[in-house]
Amino acid sequence: MNRKKLPYIFVIIAIFLFYFTEQKLAPSIFYTLLAAGLGIYFWPVKMILELVKNKNAGFKKIIVAIVSNYLYSALLCISASWLYYPDSSFLQTAFSITGLANGVTGLVYYFFSIDDEKAIVHFMLNLLPCIAQF
Repeated sequence: MNRKKLPYIFVIIAIFLFYFTEQKLAPSIFYTLLAAGLGIYFWPVKMILELVKNKNAGFKKIIVAIVSNYLYSALLCISASWLYYPDSSFLQTAFSITGLANGVTGLVYYFFSIDDEKAIVHFMLNLLPCIAQF
């Protein structure tokens, strides 16, 4: 399997599992463990691997990669917390703001042609706040 496609597969599984957990068809612990694992994968692990791989990348590209990976991780962790406290106005606000920041970062990736594949992952992860709102 191509390693470049793994984030897509993980994100698609997370979206479906979040939906099934939100509809009470699956236990919350499964999504919580998946979100925690993906959060750890995206924030320290993938970020460090990208920085080591792209040592000669420009400052803007490095900053956008750090923000991007942080938003992936934050959105997944907030969505896991959302399952346990769905009536929390703080989590609802944090979820909405993180989703908005994630969408803007995806647009930055797309319009400035930094990395179209990451833009797709950003837009796919924005389905989590959409599912939670309905």
